[in-house]
Parts: sequence; C-alpha cells; structure tokens
Amino acid sequence: MTLLTTILASIFVFGLMILFHELGHFIMAKRTGITVTEFAMGFGPKLISRQYKGTEYSLRIFPLGGFVKLLGEDAEEVEDQGSFQNHPVKNRFAVIAAGPLMNFILAVILFSLIYFLFLGVPSIPVQIGMVVEGSRAEEAGLLVGDSILTIDEEPMSSWEEIVAMINANPETLLEIIIDRDGEVKAFYIAPEKETESGRGFLGIGPMYFKYRFFPSLKLGIENTWTFLNFIFFSIIQMLTGKIPAEIAGPVGIIQIVGE
Repeated sequence: MTLLTTILASIFVFGLMILFHELGHFIMAKRTGITVTEFAMGFGPKLISRQYKGTEYSLRIFPLGGFVKLLGEDAEEVEDQGSFQNHPVKNRFAVIAAGPLMNFILAVILFSLIYFLFLGVPSIPVQIGMVVEGSRAEEAGLLVGDSILTIDEEPMSSWEEIVAMINANPETLLEIIIDRDGEVKAFYIAPEKETESGRGFLGIGPMYFKYRFFPSLKLGIENTWTFLNFIFFSIIQMLTGKIPAEIAGPVGIIQIVGE
C-alpha cells in the first residue's frame, strides 16, 4: 500500500471511529432527554447547517469524524431540565458509555461484512477450487471440483489435514484418491519441494463457500471480542512497561491500516 493510500485509509478509519463514537453519545442523549445543542459531521467551518427540534445539525468542511455538544456538559450551571448536569447519574453514565458501545457495534459490523462479502469457508467434503498452472497437480490431471477423499490411505476431512500431508512429504510419491462427479479416481503425485521452506507444494487450493449472514455476524462478534481482549492486555502490558506505548497508539493503528 502506498504512503498516500495509507494516509487516506487511516483518515477514513479514524474518521469513521470518531463519527460512530459521537453518534452513540448523540443517540443516548436524545433517548434520555438530555438536550443536544449541536451534532456535526466533520470539523472546521460549516458547509451546511439546519436547526431541527432544538438541535443544530451541521456538515463541516473537513470530513473527519464529528462531534456532539450537550447542554451543560462543560459543568456550567444551567437552569434547564435538559442540561447534562441536571440529569441523574445513570443517564449521564449511559450517554458517556454509548460512545464506546457504538465503536463496539461498528467493529462487529465491519468484521461481519468482511466475512459476509469477502471471505469464505472451505467446502466439506474438501473440494479443489484452484489448480495452479504448470504445477504437478495440473500435470497429473487434478481438476477444479474434485473432492479429495484420502491421501496415502489417510482420510482427509479438512484442508488443514491436506496441507499438513503435502507439506510434510516433498518429493514423496503420494496416492491421492478423489471423487469426480461420482467416479472415484486415483492419482500418484510427488509434491514439489519449495526452495526456501523445504516444504511440499502440490499446486491446489480449496473451494470456498460464502459465509451466510448469521455465521458472519457470529464471527464478527467473536473477532471484536478477541480484539478487545487484545487491547485490554496491551494496555496492561504498556502500564507495566512490557511493550512500548506507541505500538497500540495512533501510530500503531496507522501501521496496521497500511499493512
């Protein structure tokens, strides 16, 4: 990823995080009856501004995040029932907590969309979804759609097992039994030995099926929870001096976006 692309992607990511964070404060303030004086998308001079039900909605010139202004949030005394300071502690806490909660929801949405739109799960039974041109798999006659049943009489139930078997047997003749449209065929192939790693390489890849909505959502929640745990323990390690603070700060996030 180029430097310019990294910078633009980082701005977009930070802007989206800030916008959702502020949107959480805004929604909860409205629900609890706290007066929202302004909700803005972006920063800088106003491009468009409209007043609606006591709240000024504005679009700013720099499309980076946004902000929300609450009546009485700066600890000033305001004789108004809708003032932030005049509301009970539970309402104020709910408004404050809604920001991080929206960031959690955003993470779940993004992770779920990645699984739903871009990733897939290897097929079961294991089917070949790709044959590398010029590879020993192609030379032997393996085709896309073939289901691998056994390798050297070992049943294959996952691509992890297939990869492990191929990697462990470079330049070793393997008996590969496949199912092709209901017809069982046997192939005898010696995986090529990779120069750098020394592992076996056959030249096949898995057939992927798209994740459905609910499995994608489940994986999105699991990944978000794992990421939160990582952040929590990273903070603990930073406080104890085990890792440098910049790793989990803005610089670290930009590096991750760039990768």
